[in-house]
Amino acid sequence: IPKDLDTCKANAVSQLRNTAYTILLPTDWMVVKSFETSTPIAPDWNTWRASVRTTCENAVKAVNACTNVDELAQLTVTWPKDPNEVQNVSN
Repeated sequence: IPKDLDTCKANAVSQLRNTAYTILLPTDWMVVKSFETSTPIAPDWNTWRASVRTTCENAVKAVNACTNVDELAQLTVTWPKDPNEVQNVSN
């Protein structure tokens, strides 16, 4: 049974946004703390959070540019590693 491209795109976009939300959720407390205490978030965490959002939006654009389901199925997303993961890899 052929799959409807628009439905597949909508599902892929929803999944991408949910994944980005899930990745960012554990560090949302940093944003709240920064707001409440007027202290900045560590730059590496700020940069990482922005890169997660950028990765998501670039992936959404790639999904929306797909012209068929097979092309959509071939898309892969590499999410950025958070500063703790990067530090652990380099140690």
